[in-house]
Amino acid sequence: PKMLDISIYEPPDSRIRYNTIVRMLKNRTGQLNEDLLESILSDHTGLVCSHRESIKLGTLWSVVINLNELRVLRAEGRPCRAKYRLDTRLNKALEMRKKAPDH
Repeated sequence: PKMLDISIYEPPDSRIRYNTIVRMLKNRTGQLNEDLLESILSDHTGLVCSHRESIKLGTLWSVVINLNELRVLRAEGRPCRAKYRLDTRLNKALEMRKKAPDH
């Protein structure tokens, strides 16, 4: 069978954005926290927070997830302008699952 070339499905700025975030994280010392991650995702360096009017394309939403606490923060729209707000859908789904009769 022929291998599928997934690179054709990768948005053109994704690699730039990914490499920029990795570089920003490598340059940090100390522990990561939600404020730091929100700051990185709100940065315009390397198209991380992108709003390119020329092509009418930009960041639609951004999330910071704390896996230890199952805490999800979501910014709707450009994270440089939008406030990160607590998204409780995961927590509600887990609670519903716990209450299900087969658990």
